[in-house]
Amino acid sequence: MVELVGRRNVEFAVENLETVDLTPYGRFDAVFCAGLLYHLERPWHLLAEIGRVTEQLFLDTHYWSGSDVIEVEGHRGGWFDEGGYEDPLSGVDSRSFWLTAPALIQFLTEAGWSIRHFNDIPNWPTARRAWLGCVR
Repeated sequence: MVELVGRRNVEFAVENLETVDLTPYGRFDAVFCAGLLYHLERPWHLLAEIGRVTEQLFLDTHYWSGSDVIEVEGHRGGWFDEGGYEDPLSGVDSRSFWLTAPALIQFLTEAGWSIRHFNDIPNWPTARRAWLGCVR
């Protein structure tokens, strides 16, 4: 795989992003997290970990926009059914938790992020989506 991208300073790792400690990987100039957060049961864990290793974050994620908002561990959003490990376009668990847009912004702000860019995409083919640019 490294030969395909023409880089020699690339390291590949397999981690459980629900429980990972990112600090052993060092610091990063920026983290680009796209199409991933909305596949996790507790996405706030990964967001907190990202904040430990970078000062810049680009986030591309779906968010909960349904009227049936619930609260899990103090975070507002809703459960989304996933296809599980056998579905290549799904999270590995049977469900994921999608934060509402206000809950996502609140979490990031309380974690010390400044939201510099928020692009709401209400008509994405599968569900509402947002692109966020954040700095500390």
